[in-house]
Amino acid sequence: MPSILTNLELETDSNVSYPSIDDFLAKLDKAEPRRGWIEKFLRPLTSLGVRTLDDIEVISPECLTVFHRICPLMVMDFYVHIISYLDEAGHLAHQSSRL
Repeated sequence: MPSILTNLELETDSNVSYPSIDDFLAKLDKAEPRRGWIEKFLRPLTSLGVRTLDDIEVISPECLTVFHRICPLMVMDFYVHIISYLDEAGHLAHQSSRL
């Protein structure tokens, strides 16, 4: 049976200062309070060594589902938020470096 989880290649920029995973999850919780982002993701991510958002590239979406039993749809939604943030942060860093 095919899985919705895919291996993602996340690109980070060494010139960007990324938020802590606590701050990122708190921002998601504030925007979507019923999703329980902190409750579902903080402990699994910190146990895997994720401290800042750019550390997320060391783990796979499947790891969160298989080892921490987080719903695959929730994991992929989480990664959509991460990719969106990384794209925006990289775009802003690129603009500010041209100034």
